[in-house]
Amino acid sequence: MNNAVSFESLTRLIRNPWFIAAWLGLMIISYLWIDLPLAVFFQQHANSITVHIAQGVTQWGKSSFYLVALVGLFCFARWIKPMPHWQMRSVFLATCIALPGILCLLLKVLLGRARPIEWLQHGEYGFYWFKIQASFLSFPSGHTVTITGLMFGLCYLFPRYWTAWLIILITVAFSRVIVTAHYLSDIMAGMLLAVLTVMWLHQQWTRRKIMGYQ
Repeated sequence: MNNAVSFESLTRLIRNPWFIAAWLGLMIISYLWIDLPLAVFFQQHANSITVHIAQGVTQWGKSSFYLVALVGLFCFARWIKPMPHWQMRSVFLATCIALPGILCLLLKVLLGRARPIEWLQHGEYGFYWFKIQASFLSFPSGHTVTITGLMFGLCYLFPRYWTAWLIILITVAFSRVIVTAHYLSDIMAGMLLAVLTVMWLHQQWTRRKIMGYQ
């Protein structure tokens, strides 16, 4: 089985309602029994080499760098050295970051989940609804949404390397837990949101025969 076929099998699995239900169930389990102990563990090991490495890795979840780079790629492929395929690829990847990012921000404000720092410093845990303070914008993880959207988009463009893209995705996403910026259920929610959004985007582009990104 080649890598492209393997990735297609993965997308079929993710589309399965039972898989989505199981993922949501694991998120609930994490919220009830795993999130707090994990946050306390990494807070107690804040000076470890693992946490120091994660503090560098987690920077790769910022959307601004990727969006600027993709705009630059689009401009280059449009006006400097015309490459229609790369024009559409850059638009596709930028959309894979921006659309789930907007949805993520709306959910953050709506749900108002307290970040680990609120628990560790003030004993606040859970959802507080309609918050705009940064310390209450934990769910879903924005960095996770960014890296998941980008990497899953790359999986569609370059399915031969899908395992490498997913390793990068998981590494950057879990760094958010290690640096106690998010709970495990936050990054699980970010992954699910971004993956489902990118799958929908790919479906729409394919249906409308916008094939230049492939």
